Amino acid sequence: MTRDDLFNTNASIVRDIAEASAKICPKALFGIITNPVNSTLPIASEVYKNNDCYDPKRLFGITLLDVVRAQTFVSELKVFLHSNN
Repeated sequence: MTRDDLFNTNASIVRDIAEASAKICPKALFGIITNPVNSTLPIASEVYKNNDCYDPKRLFGITLLDVVRAQTFVSELKVFLHSNN
C-alpha cells in the first residue's frame, strides 16, 4: 500500500476510535500505531480538542512498527551483501 492508501484506510478508523475514547474514557492513555503515524496522531488530537479533553501527555505515536520494518530491510540487505562476497 502507498502512504496515501494507508492514510485513507486508517484516518477514519483513528477518528472513530478517538471519538469513542474521548466520550467514554477521556483520561485514558491513547497510543496510535497506525501508519502513517505522523498523519493519524493529529487526527486524534483534533478529536480530543473538539471534545474538550485534549491532553498531549496522554496521546502517543508509536513508531515501533516502522523501526522493526527498517531493521528487517537492513538485515536482509546485509545478508544479500554478505552472500555476494
